[in-house]
Amino acid sequence: MSESRAQTALLEGSLHAVQTWIHALVPGVRGPMDARWQELLTRLSSQGGAQALFLGPEGSPAFVLLDWLGRGLGSRPEDLERAGTAMLALYLAVRIQDDLVDAGRPPQEAYLQQLMSGWAVSLLEGPESAQDWQAVMGPFAAAALEDLSWRSHGLPWTERAMSIQGDKYLPVVLPLLWLARRAGRPELVLELTTLIQTLGRPLQLTNDLLGAARDLEEGQRSAYLATLELDPRQHGVGDLSSAERRSWKSGALRSFVARIDAELGQVASLAATFGFGPELEAHLGTRRSALSRRALRLSTRTAFGGQYLMADIELTRRCNLRCPDCFVFAQEADMNALDELDPSLVMALLEELSGYQTDLHLTGGEPFFYPAIWEVLEAADRLGFSKILINTNGGLLGDEELARLGAMRASVHLMVSIDGPPGVHERVRGQTQTEKALRALRLAPKHGVNATPATILTGDLLDFGVEAWGDWLAERIEGWREMTLWPLFVAPEAVHHGAGRPLSTEDLDRTARQCSALYHQGRRVVVADYPVVNPMLQHYGVPAESLWQCTAGVSRICVQADKSVTPCHPFRRALAQVDHHSVRGFVQRALGHPDAHVMGARMHTGCGSCEHKNVCGNCQAAVVGLGHPFGGNDARCRDALALLVGEPVPALPIDETQPLSTESSDAS
Repeated sequence: MSESRAQTALLEGSLHAVQTWIHALVPGVRGPMDARWQELLTRLSSQGGAQALFLGPEGSPAFVLLDWLGRGLGSRPEDLERAGTAMLALYLAVRIQDDLVDAGRPPQEAYLQQLMSGWAVSLLEGPESAQDWQAVMGPFAAAALEDLSWRSHGLPWTERAMSIQGDKYLPVVLPLLWLARRAGRPELVLELTTLIQTLGRPLQLTNDLLGAARDLEEGQRSAYLATLELDPRQHGVGDLSSAERRSWKSGALRSFVARIDAELGQVASLAATFGFGPELEAHLGTRRSALSRRALRLSTRTAFGGQYLMADIELTRRCNLRCPDCFVFAQEADMNALDELDPSLVMALLEELSGYQTDLHLTGGEPFFYPAIWEVLEAADRLGFSKILINTNGGLLGDEELARLGAMRASVHLMVSIDGPPGVHERVRGQTQTEKALRALRLAPKHGVNATPATILTGDLLDFGVEAWGDWLAERIEGWREMTLWPLFVAPEAVHHGAGRPLSTEDLDRTARQCSALYHQGRRVVVADYPVVNPMLQHYGVPAESLWQCTAGVSRICVQADKSVTPCHPFRRALAQVDHHSVRGFVQRALGHPDAHVMGARMHTGCGSCEHKNVCGNCQAAVVGLGHPFGGNDARCRDALALLVGEPVPALPIDETQPLSTESSDAS
């Protein structure tokens, strides 16, 4: 019989023997024991069946060990069958015990564990069996209790904690010792025990790696989760992928995988000293190959996969200017006590965000007014962020600063504020600021830095003409092709003395006409943070893929300078709070907030039946900024759409007094 067929026959015979024994039990325990047995069979089925678990490269090698040792010792078939049955009984007994501890099973099941382990001992009869049992099960119980402290109480995973993982597999050695004694080879007892302890460590670490999602769901700590810096009390399965990417980048996860591989190599060396043939070595080689494939997947996913995220970080609310149009200052009650993120917290945020495919957006205030801005940028570059967008007024950027930005591996894109039409920038920001902004826009490309003018969109700009404003910029910025327009977030009736008057309903149509005309000339004008204009832009020929789309609640979050986590920078509706102790997993906590789900679903009140809802997106920052309840819609969208179709559009409900989310908007 071939090696594979022999192992399969041994396993199937043991499964049948255990089933027969259970059916012969007295009625009081037969039902509960059979229920646990069927549960095990179901679990085996979900893992590919008994052969995958006990014979596969990623499962328990218990029956591979039995077959390997039996062949080497020339064991009789009946002895091998008895040892196999005992091995399976011990496996089930240990699983019952683990579930009592890890899964909180009813304490009455301890009787089933005692019954099953007692039967296993009775199968391994002989004068030395009791001695072996005591020598093996004492260290096993001690290791299991000590391991419970690490996994239950969150103690640091020291080298001691890692080393005792092998002792948790000691029950597996009992059938092997029995075979060795039956074959007259008692000198193998110590060597076999050492082999199982050495093998058990990489087995447990592999199980922790493969079972990480289940451990998070069940609230169980493990060495693998500790390597990823995940705590089941704070994190969920949604945090796993990003944590693996982050940890692989840092090298911690690569070291974890390398340790498993090295210890499997030690097992192969130990097994070779027995001279029983290559069977176990081949199995271990297959397992190491499977581990290598897993490492390759982790590496590939780190390089090319992961959840996309746009992460705004408001480093500071301090600035070298005081612009009347700035929504940051408009939201401040005390201009003498402006918030600023601690640099060490920003570093921790960057490390956490590196686990995602993150486009990083640094904003303020003025980011280059932040004392640790260059440390932050260097850390982001070191952590592998591929794109870094920075909002700036440009006043603090010269050749030296732009050269440093251009030397980074990341693609740096500056959004340089320059208000229009001509003369407005000086009125809003000061006489010298226009030339400083233009200088930054002109110098940036010479240093390999992308730079885009960012202009406030007002009725005054439309009177001057977006195209004329583009021509004005083109005369002063060589190669200019693109600009971003930021609408004012104020109600139309608000008195304003800054860049100009806020947009009226008619101005939305004018915006769409003027911007689409520039688009058709090959220039790109992005109307950001105001997607109600998108259906109108599309009507005038701008394709949907060229329109700015709100991703708040789906793939965008913002960490504000006061440490609140919000859907985006302008919208300060707290989804979470973050500090040094809660950085890990903050992204998923924020995106999992009910308010984030409301924004992500894009099914706001009055929007569900609108044919433009997918291209519009309905900016909730604008809605709430205009005085409407969260979960509603922009009051002007009905009238704006009427301009397109030339007839009245049924009123969209906007006067709800309650937002769609019934949860508190306080930080979770």
